[in-house]
Amino acid sequence: MSNLFKRVLLIISVFCIHGLLYANPSLEKKPKLYAIVIGIGEYPKANFSSKFAENDATAIYHRLKGQIGEIYTEGSIKLLNQPEQTTQAAIQQAFIEIKSKIKPEDVFVLYIAGEADRIDETYYLLTSQSQDFSAEQLKYTAISTIQLKKWIADIPTTNKLILLDTPMSDSVIKMNDVFAKNINKCKSGMILTAGRYTVEEGFRGHSVFTYTIRDALSGIADQNKNGFIESNELAQYVEAAIPMIAKQAFKRQQIPYIDRCGGNLRFKKVQ
Repeated sequence: MSNLFKRVLLIISVFCIHGLLYANPSLEKKPKLYAIVIGIGEYPKANFSSKFAENDATAIYHRLKGQIGEIYTEGSIKLLNQPEQTTQAAIQQAFIEIKSKIKPEDVFVLYIAGEADRIDETYYLLTSQSQDFSAEQLKYTAISTIQLKKWIADIPTTNKLILLDTPMSDSVIKMNDVFAKNINKCKSGMILTAGRYTVEEGFRGHSVFTYTIRDALSGIADQNKNGFIESNELAQYVEAAIPMIAKQAFKRQQIPYIDRCGGNLRFKKVQ
């Protein structure tokens, strides 16, 4: 076989492979989805619990697992909703493991449901080790805003979605915190929280905030009818639905907090 003929075959092969990749998007490299889904419902040494947190976390976990295949490949999607999984150390370890694996082009989602409190304007997420809401307990068994911000900022990706379903969660984390004050590095970033005042009674087996997230990802938030729920559509739906549900079902006011930068993250409909 002549050298010229071999070169012609090589060129044809390259064009065929190139055409196949663009003709079949499924062969293109997809970003990996990494997520930490936390539901702190049990506080074994305390006389209180978070009624919906465990079930809420499970629901969001299944919505995220359902994203694998069409849009993302699976990196690691962790569900932490048992007492031994929701200690300070266990939650920190989950962040450490993902930090070591995730790439800048991948997507990171953090969801947290549970109890929280503020002392001297510092926000604390209670862990399963917390026994009460005292200053001593919060400082030694809870996770402060400072710790949480650092753990999130240390995740080295330009695509982050943060969902906080806790009391007093308005503006406790901002996009500047999530990207360690390098906001120009944000490719697709969004923070959605339940807000300062939350309805505690729950709605159809979930907190109002998580119910709207779950509902949005089922497809109802797909405003442009392109078959996907984009993060901006998710935010718009949550922003409209939460106040309406709180007012009509509970005669209460609940206003979610939203902060965003960069472009859209995309999610597929999951029933």
